[in-house]
Amino acid sequence: MIKKVLMIAGIGAILSTGAYAKDIEFTVHHGPGGPSDQTTRLIANTIKSKTNQYNVVNRPGAAGKIAIRQMLKTKTSIITATMAQIYVTNTLMFDKLEYNPKNSFNLIGVVATMPNVLVCNNERKFFTVSDLEKYGKGKILFGAAGYGSSEHLATEVLRQKLTIKSTVIPYAKGGTTALTDLLAGNIDCMFANYPTVKNHIGEKITSIMSSHELGLDIPTWYDVYTEDFPFVSPIGLIASARTSRTDLRNIKQDINNTFKNPDFVKGLKDIGLFPVASTSISSRLKVLRNNDALRIYISRNNIPLKKD
Repeated sequence: MIKKVLMIAGIGAILSTGAYAKDIEFTVHHGPGGPSDQTTRLIANTIKSKTNQYNVVNRPGAAGKIAIRQMLKTKTSIITATMAQIYVTNTLMFDKLEYNPKNSFNLIGVVATMPNVLVCNNERKFFTVSDLEKYGKGKILFGAAGYGSSEHLATEVLRQKLTIKSTVIPYAKGGTTALTDLLAGNIDCMFANYPTVKNHIGEKITSIMSSHELGLDIPTWYDVYTEDFPFVSPIGLIASARTSRTDLRNIKQDINNTFKNPDFVKGLKDIGLFPVASTSISSRLKVLRNNDALRIYISRNNIPLKKD
C-alpha cells in the first residue's frame, strides 16, 4: 500500500513538472535572427504551460512551404509566420500548393505588426529618397527577403514610385542574409523589417524612410508621398486545421496567457515591433481582411512575383 501511494505521488510529481507534456514545435519559416525568429523565441521563453513543452525549430526556404509542410504533417506544430507570404503571395506565386489557406490553417492569434524601413549602405551617400532619384551611375541594387515577403513587396512598391533604373535581388534565406550583403556593400539598399536592421543603423547603414511612424529622425512613407503605406505586415501564430480540439484548446490557452504578460509585450517593443498580442476574433478577422486587400493591391498594381 505504501509503495502504491509513493508511486502515485511520483507520477503526480512528474506530471506537475511537465515531464510528460506533449511536445509542440514552434516552426519559424525564416532563418535565425529575423523578426519571426526573435518573436518565436520570446514566446517560447515566456510561455508557461501545464500541458505542452514548446521547442523552436527554424525551417527556412521555399517561401515558407517547408515550414508549412512540417506543420501539416505533425499537426502539433505552430508556425510563427509573416501573414502576407503564407496567406497571399504564395497563392499568387505557385500554381500548385500543398495547402489552401482557407481550410488548411487555424489562425490562433496575432502577435504584432512589423514596420519596414528603407536602409542603404553608408558608402553610397544616400540620405533621402531624392538622393536615390539623382543617382546616375547605373542601376541601384535592392536586396529583399525572398520573393513574396513583406520586404519584397515594399521594395516593389517603392520601385514603382522611383524613376531610376533598379533591380531587386531576393534572398531565399531571409532578410538577415540580405543584411549581410548590404553591410558588405554587395547591394546598395533594402527595404527591411525594422527589427532586422535597427541595431545596425548608423555604423554601416543609413535609414532613409520608414513605412510607418517609428519615432526615428527620418520621414515616413506618408511624409514623402502624401499617401498611407499600402499594407501592414502582421506576424501570426498558425496551427494546422487538423489539430485536435483538445490540443488546440490547450495551445490557445497557453498563448492567451502569454499575451497577457506585460513583460512579453515589452519584449515585442524591444525587438522593434508594434504589439497586437491578441487571440480575439476581431483581431484575427482584421488580419484576414488585410490579406484580402493586399491580394487585390498586388493584382491592381501588377507587382511582379516569381512563379514556381
